Amino acid sequence: MAIPSLSLALLLTLASVRERHFLASSLSAMNRHRVARSEVAQQALQKQRQDLEAQFSEQIRIAGQQRSDVESQIRSQENGDSVVEKDEAEQTLAVVESKKQSRVLQDLQASCGIIYTQLRSARTGQTIRDIITDNESQAFVGMPESVVGKVEQLIEGVRTTNSSTAYVRVFRDSTNLPNF
Repeated sequence: MAIPSLSLALLLTLASVRERHFLASSLSAMNRHRVARSEVAQQALQKQRQDLEAQFSEQIRIAGQQRSDVESQIRSQENGDSVVEKDEAEQTLAVVESKKQSRVLQDLQASCGIIYTQLRSARTGQTIRDIITDNESQAFVGMPESVVGKVEQLIEGVRTTNSSTAYVRVFRDSTNLPNF
């Protein structure tokens, strides 16, 4: 006989102590499995971001070196130090083309720099674990509201004992933390 869909609260009310323990254990195991899958996915994403950061950093370096080479070439062309003799029109055209190439490399370097910065900020994250306050101590764990959406944060395992307090939340930017 099929049992109609029941709410978790009703199931826990109707269940025996043994069944409640089983339900709680099952839900806890499912949650741990979801968190573990999430952590693996986060680690894979983190690795991809780091790889992209390295690639863009290298591209910034290469574009900078190429631009430096082109700027050196422009100085040589403008001073007439070119190895190959060219007439004045060719020399002027070569300088104009080199300056265009320099601007393209500068734009490439700037664009890569913007993407690199965005990747760095997207990668910013922190994991805070096993916070223990004891003997009437205080802990403030969280982040200011101004960085919400910019920083990935995972907080787990906060424990207080002996009249201690742990404040775990997103804090207002204007929050004044006492005794710090």
